[in-house]
Amino acid sequence: MGFITNLFSVSESAGVAKVGVVRGNDALLNAFTADYQTADGTAKAGVDYEAVSGTLHFQANETLQTIAIPLWRNSAAKGPKNFKVTLNNASEGIPLGAAATQVKILHPGGYYPLPRPIGAQAKLRREEGVNLLSWEGEGVLQHADQVTGPWEDLPMVTSPYATQPSLPMGFHRILSTRPTEVYVPSGYDGKKPLPLILALHPMSGPGGGASANWMRGYFSLASLANSRGFLVCYPEGTVHATWGTFWNGPDFGSFAGDVDDSGYLRGVIEEIQRQYAVDPKRIYVTGASNGAAMAHRLAGDHADLIAAITAISNPTNYDPQSVHLSQPVHVLLIYGDDDNYQGGYADCCGLPVVAEAPGAVRTVQNWARLNGCTDPVVEAAPSIDLTPDVVGLDTTVLRYTQCPPGGAVELWTIKDGGHVPQLSDASIARIVDWLLAHPKP
Repeated sequence: MGFITNLFSVSESAGVAKVGVVRGNDALLNAFTADYQTADGTAKAGVDYEAVSGTLHFQANETLQTIAIPLWRNSAAKGPKNFKVTLNNASEGIPLGAAATQVKILHPGGYYPLPRPIGAQAKLRREEGVNLLSWEGEGVLQHADQVTGPWEDLPMVTSPYATQPSLPMGFHRILSTRPTEVYVPSGYDGKKPLPLILALHPMSGPGGGASANWMRGYFSLASLANSRGFLVCYPEGTVHATWGTFWNGPDFGSFAGDVDDSGYLRGVIEEIQRQYAVDPKRIYVTGASNGAAMAHRLAGDHADLIAAITAISNPTNYDPQSVHLSQPVHVLLIYGDDDNYQGGYADCCGLPVVAEAPGAVRTVQNWARLNGCTDPVVEAAPSIDLTPDVVGLDTTVLRYTQCPPGGAVELWTIKDGGHVPQLSDASIARIVDWLLAHPKP
């Protein structure tokens, strides 16, 4: 017998943590008992939770029981806190498997560190009696004797890594080295699945500048997350000594082929799904400049996962034949007509020129073809005041009126708008509401 998992996450606002205990596949399935008790970690009994202890009574053929642990309202708490629950003294000779678990109390309305996602590109092959483990891009190798851990970093190991097969078997995994946080809205209770928005920053260049923190300021979502009810993540791009912080995006911007930012960001999303209640039909990506290009790539690579993107000031792949869309994705492109609107080769920031950028109109046409949209309609005059950079109504909407479920395509063109326009709070809310209105079917 043992706990269902080695980590239970629960919102403080839920009022109670319900920790599941399951019996094993013992032969007789007789009645038995087992004792349990809580123990402090960073969470303290009488401050964050109520200490409990007692005895579980499994009846014959009963397979599941729950330990209910009251949670205390702690207005001074910052960040997640943990305490431990243990099992012991199982009767009838019942063996204990997972005899301890951690309960993580979430105090909503703030940023929480996200465990490093597992790298997506690890490969294992056997050559001349040796196992060779290889991987692409950044990452640290970890080793454990059991799949449940504890895991040990092997920071000096590089790809490929050669190991001799041995018993008992060891386990390896590749973890990202990038720190990431998730903003949890104040109304999160761990029960109702919420939408998730990833916001991707522009490229910083060698002198610094754009980063996850920069994107928090430019595209601030905390207050909207609280009022609309969604999770937010501002991931950090790849750091390069020459190019600064960047995303390895679609064909024209894929200048670092050994960096799998697409796989990394999918790993971030999947790790958030493991840690929090996420609505699988409402996972969204927005980005600016190089982050917008990366949003396009994610939509093409992971259409099974992503419902919609909003891309501010950067196009998608020049060659739509290189995108193999598994299902339609909603796409909103926001572009200034003074910002390489027609596309072409662009030499920026010391980056190698890899391919031609398609520009705004061709990007929307490419997405329309990929999604199967027809019948575009363009407004005769601007109808939206999107940026304070331009006085008055500044943005015209092009919308495809015939699209399959899950595949709306729009272009918002800012008259006289440049690259990465300034956005008002109302404009950010308008963009977020567009995303939230476009779930997967």
